[in-house]
Amino acid sequence: MNKKWVVKSTLALATALMVTGTVGNSVTASKMPLEYSNHKKVKKGGTLHVGYSSSGVFKGVFSDVLRVDGPTSDVSQFGDYNLFRANADHKYTKGGLAEVTFDQAQKTATVKIK
Repeated sequence: MNKKWVVKSTLALATALMVTGTVGNSVTASKMPLEYSNHKKVKKGGTLHVGYSSSGVFKGVFSDVLRVDGPTSDVSQFGDYNLFRANADHKYTKGGLAEVTFDQAQKTATVKIK
């Protein structure tokens, strides 16, 4: 009877340790800052490279009607508020706060901010 009690206690303790995650499932936090401030002189004609990290999938649908996921909304929010000028057919034209050109062969979009 004493042997059964020891076995049950050991199993209960092992289960409790696995459930609480104290067996060695530690996660180390990233040391990289979330934001970066640059106080240096602005380079004329420089290129701004921006990275986006997310656990979700970036679908690249920029229509307000079809945009329903978080990563796409996070990226496309900067194109709202008339950053780009568009005509009646919703095609980008010159004259907005920024101009965008697309290179389909390279699969890139270039945004020039005025």
